[in-house]
Amino acid sequence: MWFIWALLSAFVSSVSVVFNKKTLKHISALTLSLATFLLPIPILLLLVLTQKNDIQWGNYVIGILGTGGCFVIAKTVMFEAIKQSSLSKIYPLFSITTFFTYLFGLIFLNEHIKLLGITGIFLTVLGTYLINVDQAKEDLLLPFKLLIRSKESIILLFSLLLSSITSVFDKTAIRSSNIIIAYLGGNIISSILLIGYSIVRKKQVTREFKTKFGSLFIASMIYMILVLLVYSGFASGPIALVSGVKKLELLFVLLFSWIFFRDKPSKHTFLASICMLLGIVCMKI
Repeated sequence: MWFIWALLSAFVSSVSVVFNKKTLKHISALTLSLATFLLPIPILLLLVLTQKNDIQWGNYVIGILGTGGCFVIAKTVMFEAIKQSSLSKIYPLFSITTFFTYLFGLIFLNEHIKLLGITGIFLTVLGTYLINVDQAKEDLLLPFKLLIRSKESIILLFSLLLSSITSVFDKTAIRSSNIIIAYLGGNIISSILLIGYSIVRKKQVTREFKTKFGSLFIASMIYMILVLLVYSGFASGPIALVSGVKKLELLFVLLFSWIFFRDKPSKHTFLASICMLLGIVCMKI
C-alpha cells in the first residue's frame, strides 16, 4: 500500500505547492508555516479521542521532538540561506534529499532496499535534478561547482540534511504510537517553536491570520491531507521509496502549468520526466 499512499501524496503535494505559491503573494512565509502546523491541531485532537492510542512514550517523545525541532530549524535555515542570490542557482540540489533519506533510513531504521529500488531512486533523483536545472536555465554542473565555492550553499545543504533526517523521526514517532498521534505531536512541537520564534523576532502574524484566515485554513487542510498520506506511506514502506515516489509532485506541477497556464515544457523536461517515470516503475517493482 505504501506506493498508493506515496503516489497520492505526490498529487496532493503539487496542489499544495500551487496553492501555497498563490497564498504567499499576500502573506509572509512564517504565517503560512505556522498555519499549516497550528490549524490542523483541533481536528487531530478530535480524531485522537475516537480511537485507542497505545504509546511507547520514550521513542514517541524522541520522534516528535526530532520532527518538530529538525523541521523548524531546517526551514528557518533554508529561508535565511536563500536570501543570497547565488543560492537560486543551486536549487536543483534539493533533488538529492531522497538520497539522504535513503542513507538515514538504512543507518537508523535498518531499512534495506533491493538493487532495483535503489536504481529507481537514482533515476528519480536524476530526473528531478534535470528538471530543476532546466527551469533555472543554468550550466548542468553549476550547482555542484557552487558547493565548494559558496558558504551559503553549504548552509543550504545542511538544511537539506535536516529535512531528510526528519523522515527518520517521523517514522520513529509513527512506530511508537500511530499516524494521528505522531502527526499531532509533531505539529504541537512545531507550533510552539514557531510561535516562540515569532515572539522573539517580533513578527506580526495575528493580523495576517485574521485577514487571510480562509486561505490559510484551506492551505493547512491540504497540507494535513498531504502529511497523513505521507505518514501512511511511511507506516507501510521504506521512507526512501516513499520520498522517491513523492518526487512526482514536480511532474504534476509542470502538468498543471501546461494545462492551466500554457507553459509548455522543454525537450529536456520531457527527458527528465522519462527518467522519473522509469525510476517510479523500478521502485514499484
